[in-house]
Amino acid sequence: MALIVQKYGGSSVKNTERIKNVAARVGTFRLRGDKVVTVVSAMGGVTDNLVKMAREINPMPNDREMDMLLATGEQTTISLLAMALHSRRLQRMVGGVAQARVLVLLVLLGYGALTFSRNEVWQSDFSLWTDAVSQGPKMPRNHLYLGNTYKDAAFASVNKKEELAHWELARGSYRRTIELDQKSDLALRALNNLGAVSFVLKDIGSAEKAYRRAIELNPNYADALVNIGTIYHEKARVETDPAKSKALFAEAADSYRKALRLLPNHADAWANMGLALFEMGELGKAIKAYERAYYLKPGNVNLVNNIGNYYVTLGQQQIHRGESGRENLLNAQKYFGQALRMNPNYGPSKRGLQIVEQFLR
Repeated sequence: MALIVQKYGGSSVKNTERIKNVAARVGTFRLRGDKVVTVVSAMGGVTDNLVKMAREINPMPNDREMDMLLATGEQTTISLLAMALHSRRLQRMVGGVAQARVLVLLVLLGYGALTFSRNEVWQSDFSLWTDAVSQGPKMPRNHLYLGNTYKDAAFASVNKKEELAHWELARGSYRRTIELDQKSDLALRALNNLGAVSFVLKDIGSAEKAYRRAIELNPNYADALVNIGTIYHEKARVETDPAKSKALFAEAADSYRKALRLLPNHADAWANMGLALFEMGELGKAIKAYERAYYLKPGNVNLVNNIGNYYVTLGQQQIHRGESGRENLLNAQKYFGQALRMNPNYGPSKRGLQIVEQFLR
């Protein structure tokens, strides 16, 4: 008796007749007394169609949702093959109902054992993806997800030295992803994340280079368009020439608009657009962008703080004109307070609240 492991690709299970043929082959091995583990792909063309539909909804879908979507293709094939194994035709081929039931149990128990043994390794994201990289060092997705794990750890770090170490490890993982896969969706995500990490580390040049390369690969990649906008935004803030600064803010706003034409409900694009317009002095347009962002993503503490800044600015302008400004100052107080409830240690809102309280005395 042997252990037979079989893998059937999409063309082998592209329709129900071929799935029945696969079930018949499994039955033949079982008749000989062999144990059988069968791995099946999605039916031919299914994965391509799922990818097409996903990109029609979002040109750059989230990794987690994309993985869950694509897994439905394999799950469909598994269910149909299980039905074929239970069919009367297969029962006759393998010698009766009892054997057919045993065969299905062997397939399912095989997967269960594999899952259990992996779960012992996957006790945390770090061990999961470190193990995945060890087992598949040339698989770019493993390096991408390991980079994401380091990124999340950096955000959660309270120790500066530890945070910096996680950022650099994340950059290394993203760079390795790009080395292994320079043109696919994984490369785009790695480039965008590499740019974001470089931006956090104040390496603006490397961030801009990564974002531009991502946009070259896919001009419709909304996240990269938003992020290249932040590069212009940052340059505008440090530019000493007012005319050049205004031009850079305008270029940032244009990048955000391009992203919003692709994804009209991109909350971060609306939030950044509002900030660019605010810094250009276009307060009426800024608050409309802020309100749209707040509707889409009310839990963004930076956005809530920026809305507070908007109202305190209006209040100060009214006071300088000899008006009360109290209503706007109270609105500012409300948003700064909300930001501090979200993050009690958020410095900008603490300072904003102090300014508001001085005006309200």
